Amino acid sequence: MSVVGLGCAKNQVDTENLLGELLCRDVVICPDPADASVIIVNTCGFIAPARAEGARVLAECIECRTQGSCRLLVVVGCWVEREGAQLRQRFPQVDVWMGLLTPERIDWLTERVLGEGELASPLPGPCETLGVEAGRARLSPTHWAYLKISDGCDNRCSYCTIPDIRGRLRSKPPEAVIEELQALAAEGVKEINLVAQDITAYGGDLHGRSHLLPLLEDMARVDGIEWIRLLYTHPARFTDELVDLVAHEPMVCHYVDLPIQHICDRILGLMRRKVGRADIESLITKLRERVPDVVLRTTVLVGFPGETEREFTELCDFLREVRFERLGCFAYWPEAGTPAFSLPGLLPEDERLGRADAVMELQQEIAFQVAKSWVGRELPVIVDDVGDEPGTFVGRTYGDAPEIDPVILLSGNVSVGDITRAHVTEARGYDLVGIV
Repeated sequence: MSVVGLGCAKNQVDTENLLGELLCRDVVICPDPADASVIIVNTCGFIAPARAEGARVLAECIECRTQGSCRLLVVVGCWVEREGAQLRQRFPQVDVWMGLLTPERIDWLTERVLGEGELASPLPGPCETLGVEAGRARLSPTHWAYLKISDGCDNRCSYCTIPDIRGRLRSKPPEAVIEELQALAAEGVKEINLVAQDITAYGGDLHGRSHLLPLLEDMARVDGIEWIRLLYTHPARFTDELVDLVAHEPMVCHYVDLPIQHICDRILGLMRRKVGRADIESLITKLRERVPDVVLRTTVLVGFPGETEREFTELCDFLREVRFERLGCFAYWPEAGTPAFSLPGLLPEDERLGRADAVMELQQEIAFQVAKSWVGRELPVIVDDVGDEPGTFVGRTYGDAPEIDPVILLSGNVSVGDITRAHVTEARGYDLVGIV
C-alpha cells in the first residue's frame, strides 16, 4: 500500500495514525504510489490552493488506478468531509471515499482494504472524544514529533471552514496527552511541537476554560523531553500566566507561533478574531519584555473583503515596526458557507495575490536582517540531518520550527538528534551557518 498525506501538521498526525495501524497488520508500505496495489490519499480542503493540489495528486493516482498496478484507490480527509458529494461526481474512478481519519474510521478502513469487511457497509459516525494516539508510524525524524492535543475549533473566524470540517473543539484528556508524550520520549523524541487548531483553547470543552497551562506544567516533568514548542496559539487566549511560563519553564522553547491575521481593528472585527490592535500590541510587548530572546512567528491574511489600500498599508507599516522574526502570509480565498463569503468588496484575485507577494517581499528583507543580527551569537540548536558535505549537518535553532522555518548549517563533532549549542558564523539569506 501507499499512503499519500497532504496538508498541515495536524493532518500529518492523522496520516501517521493510519500508517501505524496498517503496519500493525503487516502491510508493506510503498513510498511510490505507482508501485502500490492500494493507494490511500489523505486530503486537505482548507482553501482553494490546497484543493487544487489535491486534484493534481488525485489525477496522478487515478492514472495508477486505471493504467497501473493499483486495484483500490481510497480518498479520505478534510476535502472529502467538506465536498464529498461533488468529489464523487468529479472523480468516479475512486473506489472508496471517507472523511476524517478518526480512530474508529481508521479501524473500519484498515479492515476493508485488507478484505476483512464489506466496502458498502456504513461508516462509523464522527468521533466525539479523543484518546491516546498510540502506535503512530511517525513521518518525522526520530528526535522530534508533532503532538496533537485537540481537534476541532469553536472560534468561528468568519473566513474559516475548519469548524464545519473538523467540528467543535474536542480535547484529549490530560492523562492521555501525558501517556502519549511518555511513549514518544521512550522512542527517543526530544522535541515536541504542540499542534491543534488552537492550542490555547485546549481543555475548554473538558474544564470550562483553557487547561493549557497546567498541561504544559505536567509535560515539563516528563523525562527525556528537552524542547516543547508552541504552535497555533491564539492572541485572544494568550494569558499573562502563559507568557510567564514561556519565560521561566526551561523546557518550553522561547518561540511562539502567534497568528494575528491582521492589525486593522475594522478588518479584525469582520474576521471575528476577538482581539483588536491594542490587544495584539500589548501581548507582543509583554512577550518581548518578559522573554527577551523570544522568536515570534505570525501569519497574516491579506485581501480580505473590503480591505482598503489604506488598511493594507496599515498592516505593512505594523509589520515593519514590529519585525516578526518569522512570518507566513495567505491571500484571502472566498469559501462558500463562511460568513465572510457574503461580505461585499471582494478584491480581484490578482490584487489579493499581489498584496500577499508584497508582504512576503517585506518580510524577506526583515528576515535577512534578523539572520544577520544573529551572527556572533551562541544559540541552542537541534541537529536534524547530515549535510551535503562530509562533516556537516543541518539543524535548527530554538527559534525555528521544523518544516516551515529556516535552518542552520553546522560543522563539528555532533550526531543527528543532538541538542547542543552552536556559534553562528554567517548568515546566508534566511539560513545561518554555525560551528558546534
